[in-house]
Amino acid sequence: MSYKAAMLDRYLAPLLHRHCLVFGWGDTWEHGQRIRDSEVPILFSSAKIRPGISESHSVRHPIDIPERAFKVPASGGFTIHAPSPAIPDLFEDVVPVERDDREWLDLVVHYLSDVKARNALASRQRTLILERHTYFGRCAAIATFLGEARLKDALGNAKARFVLRG
Repeated sequence: MSYKAAMLDRYLAPLLHRHCLVFGWGDTWEHGQRIRDSEVPILFSSAKIRPGISESHSVRHPIDIPERAFKVPASGGFTIHAPSPAIPDLFEDVVPVERDDREWLDLVVHYLSDVKARNALASRQRTLILERHTYFGRCAAIATFLGEARLKDALGNAKARFVLRG
C-alpha cells in the first residue's frame, strides 16, 4: 500500500458504495480510475464534489497543502476537505473541513443533495481563490518585498485581465 493510500482508504473508500467515481493513478490507490492530465480540468469543473485529501503528515504538520484545494475552486468546481489545520487558515469558512469520519460522509451527503448550497459555496470558493491565492498575488508579494512597484502594478493589471476573462 502506498503512503497516500491510507488517507484515500479512510476518506474515499466509503464513497465508492454511494455511486461515486474516483479518478487518479492506479499506482497510488488501486480503486482509482485512470484519467489523462488533459481531462483533469474537465473533471474538476463537472463533478459535483471534488474532495481534498491531505497526506497524513499534512494533518500533523500543516505546511504541505494539496494543490487540488486551489485548482478545484479556481476551475469552478466545489471542494470539501479532510482535516488539515491549514485549510481553515487559508480558506476561512468557504471550504468545509470535516472534524471526524462520520462528519465527512455527512458533508458529502449534504452537498450532494443541496445543489443550491453547493453552488453558492462553490462560487464563494472560486472568488476567494482568485482574490487571494493566485500566482499573480504571490509574484506581486515578491515584487513588493523587492521594492519593484512597476512589476507589482504590471502583475495587478495582468491579474485583472485574467480574472475578467476567467
